[in-house]
Amino acid sequence: MFKSRILSAGSWYPSLGRRFILLVVIVLASTMGVTTLVNYNSQNSLFLQNLQNKGSMVGRFLAEISVEAILSYDFVTLNDYVRDVTGGEDIVYAVIVSPDGKNMTSYLDFNDPYLRQISTSAELTQVMPVIKQLNSLPEIISMEFPILFGGKALGNVVLGMTSKRVNDLSRQDLYRQLLGSGFIILFLAACIFLVFRISALRPIVRLVEGYRRVSQGDLDTVVNVSSDDELGRLALAFNKMVAKLKASTQEKDTVLVQLQDLNANLESRVEERTQELAIVNKELEHLALHDPLTNLPNRSLIQDRLQQCVFEAKRDKHSFSVIMMDLDRFKEVNDTLGHNFGDLLLMEVGQRLRQVIRETDTFGRLGGDEFAVILPGADIETGMLVANKLLTALEDSINIDGMELSISASLGIASFPEHGVNPSSLLKSADVAMYEAKQNKEGYCVYQFNNDPNTPRRLSLMGELRRAVAEDTLSLAFQPKIHLQSKKVIGAEVLLRWQHPDKGFIPPDEFIPLAEQTGLIKPLTEWVIRNAFESYARWCGSGLRVPLAINLSMYNLRDNHLPGFVNSMLAQHHVQSSDITFEITEGTIMHDPLQTMKILSAMEDMGICLSIDDFGTGYSSLSNLKKLPVHELKIDKAFVMDMASDNDDVAIVRTIIDLASNLRLSVVAEGVESEHAFELLKTMGCDSAQGYFISKPIFESEFLQFVAQRKFRLEPQLKISRK
Repeated sequence: MFKSRILSAGSWYPSLGRRFILLVVIVLASTMGVTTLVNYNSQNSLFLQNLQNKGSMVGRFLAEISVEAILSYDFVTLNDYVRDVTGGEDIVYAVIVSPDGKNMTSYLDFNDPYLRQISTSAELTQVMPVIKQLNSLPEIISMEFPILFGGKALGNVVLGMTSKRVNDLSRQDLYRQLLGSGFIILFLAACIFLVFRISALRPIVRLVEGYRRVSQGDLDTVVNVSSDDELGRLALAFNKMVAKLKASTQEKDTVLVQLQDLNANLESRVEERTQELAIVNKELEHLALHDPLTNLPNRSLIQDRLQQCVFEAKRDKHSFSVIMMDLDRFKEVNDTLGHNFGDLLLMEVGQRLRQVIRETDTFGRLGGDEFAVILPGADIETGMLVANKLLTALEDSINIDGMELSISASLGIASFPEHGVNPSSLLKSADVAMYEAKQNKEGYCVYQFNNDPNTPRRLSLMGELRRAVAEDTLSLAFQPKIHLQSKKVIGAEVLLRWQHPDKGFIPPDEFIPLAEQTGLIKPLTEWVIRNAFESYARWCGSGLRVPLAINLSMYNLRDNHLPGFVNSMLAQHHVQSSDITFEITEGTIMHDPLQTMKILSAMEDMGICLSIDDFGTGYSSLSNLKKLPVHELKIDKAFVMDMASDNDDVAIVRTIIDLASNLRLSVVAEGVESEHAFELLKTMGCDSAQGYFISKPIFESEFLQFVAQRKFRLEPQLKISRK
């Protein structure tokens, strides 16, 4: 029996090493395999995106340089352009076709392998059939770019690119990664096994060898294990046991029992070491997919779970939502208190917000102070509820090292499939919504197509609006303002209009926000002021004096050069400053009160009247209203239009009129669309009104006819002094 136990121990030792190294190799291979596959997919997508970007640049460039050749019917030059472009890497063909689809160039590179591939099934002298067959090949990416001149389509550039090189590069990169991963696996496995062998197996081997010699009757055996751990103590106990066995053979049975206990303890220790290594491997995998600072899922894990949500949503035909969050003024914390303080703040924010979401949701850190929340099965309404919870969780101040910090955040919400059908488009849409929330200081916003500056229509409108300002193709409309008691025309509000030659009428609420986001609002406002002053001067020259009201954007009040420009226009066109009113909204005032006060004070010093537009819908306080150099309040049309059916709106309008009277301000009612509203405002003591009941916004000739037909006597609007 004693001999059989020795044989069992001898067969146990080599299998332990094999099992351990096999386990290490499997774990490392699995981890490296997943990482390599993710890197391959990301690299292939990046290569394809770069290829498409290259095609877009070549196509747009060819479209721009082809205008002059098409206008001059220089088809030889067009063929030269196409030949030069076709010679580029990854480009199979490039042709220029007319608007009706006929080719304007005939050059094809017959040395191209793809053309040789289809030469047996197509007549190469016929360009468009050849292009059609080329586009049917799976590796061909076809792209089309319009050739425009003065808003008119002269033709299209059709460009064909091959993804073969991109695919080859991706595969080569995959092979390199697999080869590198293999070397890394072998190296790490060898190192781990070497450490395991030195620290655990070698002492065990010595113990087993001593055990074998004792079993053969060699009681002079001494096991040398120079360590202070459990194995060293085991060796010491073993040596003592052998000494006792040598001293008294009568204790043989007792020694055998002790050996059995020691053997069991040894196996337990080895198993513990193996489990410890498995835990270490799990920790390494965790670190690869989690942010080391906050221990939240990192960008890689968020992308992976987003992709899983997309698969499940498509399979089960349901929606889910994504929230992207950015801390407000986090850069100020880092710059003022240091990055270590900022790290502590991020950790605290992560712990606080993680308690708000469900266990099935994913809350992770994308990087910096950006976080993302994935809400499986959640629609937009649920996403808004979660956004409110996240904002509420940040309302209480955060104490870090004895310092109380008040933290706010801006959140953007996007939903599958309305706002994106893949992880990248969903994150992009949520990022656009988050930017909109930060700009408007709204806490959170849901993605809206119209607010996305990267949509094709908005990108097209950017350049076209800039061209419209430069080429002076915009126009002004005027909406008359009537004094309620005398029913005389006392002025007009100037409104900007854009009649696009191809897209038709584009409403201001579409192109004005676009101008604000792109910085075009400054030249656009200057265009309005210049043309409005020209109209005023022209009317005065014919004996007609019409005070004008012009709207200013929040971004205009950040421009310190605006007062100087207005002053120069007043002098150039000989405009009476008291006949000009600039209208601003309450939100504009509250955005930066000090800067607003600076600009408005400069305007008042010129003698210009100032009006608060859409009064009653913002959040301005009476203290700010009292300090501002304002001369007029305009009641928002939402209150005026519903006075006939809503007594609350009647009370609001009456309150605003009384407030204006007490502050010695004139008051104008917008949105007067019925005689009932007109007469009711008159009895309330409102000064003036405008709206569709009086007249819709009309162009200059119609406005002058409106005045002439009604024979209203035009009088300057009374400027009420507050002093």
